[in-house]
Amino acid sequence: MDEKEVIELLRHYRHDHLNDLQLVMGYLQLGKQDKAEAKINDIIEKANNERQLDRLQIPKTMLWIYTKNWFSENMSLEYRMDIDDQSAMLSDELLKQQLERIFAELSAYQKEFQHYQTMLVFHTDQQMELTVEGEWTDLEALINQLKSHNFLDAVQVKEDKQLQIIWTEYME
Repeated sequence: MDEKEVIELLRHYRHDHLNDLQLVMGYLQLGKQDKAEAKINDIIEKANNERQLDRLQIPKTMLWIYTKNWFSENMSLEYRMDIDDQSAMLSDELLKQQLERIFAELSAYQKEFQHYQTMLVFHTDQQMELTVEGEWTDLEALINQLKSHNFLDAVQVKEDKQLQIIWTEYME
């Protein structure tokens, strides 16, 4: 990553934080203390998730997650840490490659002008879970294409119509 890319990354990160602070300020100015407190709690939870992600020592994946979210026009990527043991060992390069493959498949079946909300959950025992909310051009073909990747444990549609993708990421 060169200097210009680092500056761009910091610009996006700063922009997100300023937006959060402006929301808190706006709620306080309107006398909506409960909403301001809820937003502050969201900011704290986000910072805790970032700290836990950093502790996994997967810088390539971490950078990919940040840039994917900032530079994607029709997909929002959030993540949550559900890990008890901070010593979980993940292969950074392998995990990044797996995420790139999954998101390439998702992109191939996206509908035009559709927004997709994604949640990546890091579970204990190196299990990864990605849920995606949105409509697809051909859901059955997408599921079959995803199932062709031998690293995925399960690809299914949940009752709430979210696409769920589960895999276990092992150290190489």
